Parts: sequence; structure tokens; C-alpha cells
Amino acid sequence: MKKTLCCIFAAVLLAAFLAGCGAGGSGSETPGSASVGSGESQTDAGKGGAKEFTAPVRLETEYVEFCLPEDHDGVSFTDMGANCVLMIDRYGNDVAAYHEYDRYGEIQKKTVGGYTFDYQKFNYMDLPNWRIYVIRIFHNGDYYRFLYNVYATEYDDAQVEKFMGTIRFVS
Repeated sequence: MKKTLCCIFAAVLLAAFLAGCGAGGSGSETPGSASVGSGESQTDAGKGGAKEFTAPVRLETEYVEFCLPEDHDGVSFTDMGANCVLMIDRYGNDVAAYHEYDRYGEIQKKTVGGYTFDYQKFNYMDLPNWRIYVIRIFHNGDYYRFLYNVYATEYDDAQVEKFMGTIRFVS
């Protein structure tokens, strides 16, 4: 039931994100162009300034809190000219948390903010403008998976580490 609700929430969030980006299609885009909420193309990512993660967000049902840029909208935000969307899940076992994306690339250990995470990054489905950072951790008997989606061709990995440094587990 929880997984179903998470999937529904993720689908609604993605649909809202795409609608906000103009993906619904006004007919004014030319083939091959991708417009984002600010009117920049996704290939212009990296041209905006790096944002700080200072606005606290707490997910009571997942027992986790973290910070996003001040102008975030739920769990979506823009950073460095890129559109970013987070998806956070808590599991009772490692199957979904660890094995859904394990074939997409090397998993590294990263210690940030007092926690050691399993960290992975890859271009999803080999699309140059959809990078996923998968951040996983086992904490207090639960498996957490953070999917940090970046819709751009360029993005500074240091921004993901800034986000990771703000993660705190609460009860």
C-alpha cells in the first residue's frame, strides 16, 4: 500500500513538474527544443548560479528532514539553471532501496554530514539531459533512498553533496 501511494505521488509530482515546464505542449516549441519554467533550454543548465540549501523540509512519515533552496516548490527546485526533483522513500528491506538501480553504474561510499551513504550517478536511459543521483543509507532499521533527478545536460556534483550534508533522520 505504501509503495503504491509513493508511486502515485511520484507520478503526480512528475506530471505537475512536466506541466510547469511546458511539456504539456503549447505548440510553440520547435522539435528538439526543451523548454523549462524559466524559458531557458535544458542545454543552458550550468549557466545559473549555484544555490544554497537553507530552507528546511521535514517529511514526518519518512522520519527525515533536509534543506532545499529557498525558492523550492515542494521537492522540486531549480539550481544552476537545471530543473531538479527529489523522490524520497523509506523501506523495511533493501530490495527496492538498493537493487532497482544497481545495474546502472558503480556505487560508491560517500561520507557527508556525519552519515555514510551509498552514492551513484548516471544518465537515466542514456538520456543526456536526465541525470539521476541515487543516495541510499540504512539507518535505525530502515533503508532510505533519495532520488535526486536533474533535468539538464550539465550539473555540478558538489551541489548534490551540499544537499546530502543537510539530511537528518528524526523520530
